[in-house]
Amino acid sequence: YHSGSISIIPGKFPHRTQGPEGVIQKWEYLFVDIEGVLKKFYPANQVFRERFIKKVLCLPYLVSEKAYPRLAMAVRAILDENREQKPHFKEAVNGYLMVLVWEIARLGGQELPENDLYESQVDKIRAALEYIETHFAEEIKIRNLAELCHVSESYFRKIFVRCMNVPPLEYVNLIRIQNACELMLKGSDSMETLAWKVGFSSLSAFMRNFKKIVGEPPKHWRTRHGRKNEYVNYHTKVLKGW
Repeated sequence: YHSGSISIIPGKFPHRTQGPEGVIQKWEYLFVDIEGVLKKFYPANQVFRERFIKKVLCLPYLVSEKAYPRLAMAVRAILDENREQKPHFKEAVNGYLMVLVWEIARLGGQELPENDLYESQVDKIRAALEYIETHFAEEIKIRNLAELCHVSESYFRKIFVRCMNVPPLEYVNLIRIQNACELMLKGSDSMETLAWKVGFSSLSAFMRNFKKIVGEPPKHWRTRHGRKNEYVNYHTKVLKGW
């Protein structure tokens, strides 16, 4: 990543932000409820909303501000409006959200033929992704995930890596660590309690995976970040990067 980079990442996509070594960088995450935005502006057109979510928000993008200035403008405007909260800022955010949605649609429109193939692959493991999202704190066995998807374990591992770019177990651990970070931002649980809440069988496994994924021990991360999550408007949420 470098100055002016913009990443657009759908749900359930593992990712980590990493800039040049030795360079101090700052960035922000803008979480947008795209489905909520579409429902607000197109309440009677469910087919359109479903098609948009399925066709456009199925691949991540990494673009530059220089190449997509209108997209960058919308992102900056939403962030600034939420920070400054001047009169009518919610109405302004809603307007910029529609600009953002259609700028993203333009990106997705360029990839639609390829996306159709990708969607058919993801559909084969969608049940497993949804299960991991809600049962990450429990013991998860790969063979059980394969059974949910009605495929063999070997085929499941192969298609999972093709879609998610990581093996299933690594993805499970990443989801667990993401949830551990959210818990640390919201509360003061001990590391032992956090490890148990997100599904790790031992503190050592939690510590090892946290450092591998985030790049530093959880205690250091908690000290640096504290409670920085801020909810803004009702369709967006801004978090500092990690």
